[in-house]
Amino acid sequence: MKPVYGPRSPQTQTPAPGSVEAGGRIGPPPPDPAPTEQLNQRADRASLPTTRRIAARYRAVALGGGLVVLAVSVTGLWVVAGLAFG
Repeated sequence: MKPVYGPRSPQTQTPAPGSVEAGGRIGPPPPDPAPTEQLNQRADRASLPTTRRIAARYRAVALGGGLVVLAVSVTGLWVVAGLAFG
């Protein structure tokens, strides 16, 4: 769909949503996949990690990253304090 820059021409009429003209331009819906294809898709999904596992991994990485940032910050402050007060 092209963007409209300015007013439309009075000659151009857009069909109302759900009208026969709009359905004629869009065409029929795609056919449903065969049952064997659906079973294959489910089998392919079984090998993927669940959202629970992904969330647990994210929590572990976030906690570890937070601890690393905290350790680096404290070490940096310790070094700066050592240099300043010597």
